[in-house]
Amino acid sequence: ADGMHSSVRRYMFPDMRLNFHKHILLTGITPLNVGEQLPDQICPSLFGTTGQGVGVFLAPIDEKSFFWSLSYHSEQPRSPPLIGSAMNKDEQENLINEIVARSMNCLSDEFRSFVKRCDRQRLLIINCYDKFPHQNPSEKHIIFIGDALHPMSPMGGNGANMALRDGVDFVEVLIKNYGTNNGNFIEQSIEEFDRCHTKRSVNAIKIRSIATNADHCIFNSTTHNLPSTWSFSTIDQVKLCFANIPVNNLTINETMKQLFNSLEFYSFLSIIRQSNQPYFTNVNLQNELLTILHQSNMNMYKNDYDFHMSIVTCFKKLKDFHTKYFAPNGYSKFELLLPFILEFLPSTKEIKIKLGIHLYSSIIENKLNMNYTDKIITKIDGIDALEYMNYFAEQYTFMSKDKNVRLNSVFRKEFWLRNLGQYPLPLKNNITFTFFEQNNETTVTFPYLIIITKKFDNQISLENENRFSSNSSSETENVFNYIIDFEKLNWYKNNHNNNFELIMGNNDSYYYIHKSTQTAIIKLESFNEENFEDIKKIFLAAKGNTLILDLIGNHGGHSCLAYGLLNYLVPEYSSLHLLYEPMDGRTTKALRLFSKIFSFYLNSILNIQTNSSFTNMSWIEPAFNYTRGNSTDEYSMRWSINCDGEAFGMGKFWIKNNDTKYFQSIYVLTDGTCGSACSLFLSKLKFASNFKTIYGIGGGYNDNDLFESSSYAGGGAFQWNDIVTYHNQFSTNDSLINHLPTSAHLNLNVYEIYINALSSDYPREFLKQPIDKRLLIADYFNIQQSLEMIIDDYTRSNSQTLTVNSSFKMIIFNVFLRILFMKFSDSMPC
Repeated sequence: ADGMHSSVRRYMFPDMRLNFHKHILLTGITPLNVGEQLPDQICPSLFGTTGQGVGVFLAPIDEKSFFWSLSYHSEQPRSPPLIGSAMNKDEQENLINEIVARSMNCLSDEFRSFVKRCDRQRLLIINCYDKFPHQNPSEKHIIFIGDALHPMSPMGGNGANMALRDGVDFVEVLIKNYGTNNGNFIEQSIEEFDRCHTKRSVNAIKIRSIATNADHCIFNSTTHNLPSTWSFSTIDQVKLCFANIPVNNLTINETMKQLFNSLEFYSFLSIIRQSNQPYFTNVNLQNELLTILHQSNMNMYKNDYDFHMSIVTCFKKLKDFHTKYFAPNGYSKFELLLPFILEFLPSTKEIKIKLGIHLYSSIIENKLNMNYTDKIITKIDGIDALEYMNYFAEQYTFMSKDKNVRLNSVFRKEFWLRNLGQYPLPLKNNITFTFFEQNNETTVTFPYLIIITKKFDNQISLENENRFSSNSSSETENVFNYIIDFEKLNWYKNNHNNNFELIMGNNDSYYYIHKSTQTAIIKLESFNEENFEDIKKIFLAAKGNTLILDLIGNHGGHSCLAYGLLNYLVPEYSSLHLLYEPMDGRTTKALRLFSKIFSFYLNSILNIQTNSSFTNMSWIEPAFNYTRGNSTDEYSMRWSINCDGEAFGMGKFWIKNNDTKYFQSIYVLTDGTCGSACSLFLSKLKFASNFKTIYGIGGGYNDNDLFESSSYAGGGAFQWNDIVTYHNQFSTNDSLINHLPTSAHLNLNVYEIYINALSSDYPREFLKQPIDKRLLIADYFNIQQSLEMIIDDYTRSNSQTLTVNSSFKMIIFNVFLRILFMKFSDSMPC
């Protein structure tokens, strides 16, 4: 019990740090003169705030003296000397003068008289720290109590109470467990005490935050350009808010326990340790999680947000959008917005401002960012612009294993719009851009802006959102679509070019015709089940010989919708034997229990050898041993989902091609972020008899022109809470596998898919299927130029083919005439 700055704790846990919560107390003790009475207002005590950033507290010590303190906000703690007895006379008088100055205009002359009369030796400067409790080392029979265990800021007025309660609580559990004939009763008592004090002391520290008026989580500022339920904020206020949401050891322990449990379901756990070319993934996920657990045990996370972002960063190393962790839902309501959308110029390898974001300027009420459209950026935060973007893509995006695709994703969205449940808060509150024009460099600084998709009235409401709300990973997509509409960047929605005619469409899917060539153009934003009826209408209406499919930014959806479109578009894929691709799973006990859920749905899993549905669970039993990542695991036989089965729509995703007329030529436009079901679709479409070319937009950042055409093919991805629900229906014992204790979002790839035409031995996720041709353009929004380049390219190619064919026919005809003439000459009489 050696206090807030416990030397024993420092010796045993050298990495533990106290949290400075940005308040300083200047305190002293004033003796009463002979015959002087205590002021009435401090009997028994007085506490208050002045409304001018200064707090005051007075309380009697005995009949001859009383204690006083003055508090104020400070970004940094004070340096020694902190005790009057360690100060020289000048330092003591300087401190007295400082306290008097800070009390001017907000406290009375009487208070200042108390300060001037105080005992100089007993002056004290207190840097206000606290720390959430650590777990006592029960195996060493050492127990911390009071501020040595859970340092309390004096601002909360609760430290001594907590210390006294600790002593009582521990003795009570020790007495209760003594005599239970348990040789480990001391360890048991310490562990029980830990469970008891943790909740109590955490609540006390939270109360301190409220009592000191330190609630920085009030977000209700709005503007007419935002939806009524949204708000906005500066980044410094968000930082203060997140920094004050405490780490909860129970939350940490249960979260880490479930993350370790999740490894039993993750299909690629072995292969990610050492995958083959071209990606060479090298991540030991279990060791990464052990590092986080060790750091949490050492109390190295200053707040709840830091803990969750360490997990986000861990999963991002996989570069797999199917397998990811997002921080709890409260944090995911916060979107960081930059002033510009950037565009890469492949021909010169320069970066320019595509446009200043109007929404940004309207919120901060400053149009400076609108003055830089088309300007070339040379540096961002003092670093070469392309080098900066490369670093950002490597550290923060997990869209694809292909570096070029990650950069495409960063330019299209991830750099200028960042969800704080997926991306860490920047260290600085602003960002600088350096422009080069007229042989001069100009550097301009812009503040980061935060858009919040929910209004929060206090810290408790944000913490409740983190704990109790349903997890969601779609916040960024909602904000992205709102901004795209606000800035009128959706070409399909806002096109006014006479060469292209809109036939039908909505925000998710569009059908256009290029008038002069009668080329059908279909924009597919997703393969989501809820959009199926709109997608079906578009494909049934689409006509012509040539089709261009725009799959830019398509993040997938339902695999059977992908299979349904392939079945409709490709003649040979009308045969289900040629349509379905094989899948398998790493047959851990946990995965086999989870997979039993499909036994409730008839005909859902297909035996690809016999083309009949399984009637038992043999499809997920161990069948093969594969050595991947220097580890040998048991895998199931190869099988496929059955889109006619109950679990996958009972055939509702098939589109009947009544006239059996197919497009003769199909072309695709992609930026490589076509993922999940979209990747399945494109990976198979590539080998179709009527498919021609995959065109890529973006890329060109390095010497490799042909980037990956699609990403995170995976196979079968599920949310963790769904996995838990299905698994625990079949678990015979009280399962240790449980839901996450917060609204954090964990997604796992649990089955893996193969594309036989690519490789029957290696999962699609770790293979490369590059684009066929890269367009020298990187405008992801005004898509007209890309469409025209594709049309010109295949029109020119077809013209050349026609010319070659015509020339060949003329040669054959001439040869035929010559032979005919020779025969005629031979038959003539001499």
